[in-house]
Amino acid sequence: TDKGREEVLRGSRIDPEEIIFVGDRMLLPAGEWESAVLVDFWVWISMLINGKLGLKSPEGEGETWKERVEGMERGAKWRVDLRFMADWRNLGFGFVLWMLAKSIF
Repeated sequence: TDKGREEVLRGSRIDPEEIIFVGDRMLLPAGEWESAVLVDFWVWISMLINGKLGLKSPEGEGETWKERVEGMERGAKWRVDLRFMADWRNLGFGFVLWMLAKSIF
């Protein structure tokens, strides 16, 4: 947008909350709280499972942006997404649970 170009030229920082992501949220780049290797692995596993179940990506098809957004609205409402397992916080919580279970049993 024009506002974005002006901010880049001025060198001002863009607030990530203002950025609207359009597309398959499972394919976002790895965040700072995620392991990039595990994100790739769990996204691959999720895509494999979704393919076996016949669940399509919500990303629409079309040549124009408007056609793609309309296609996303008609896309799958629910899909398997195992990406949460690449989050360091979830890995730490799982490790604590595992250690707790190991000490009890």
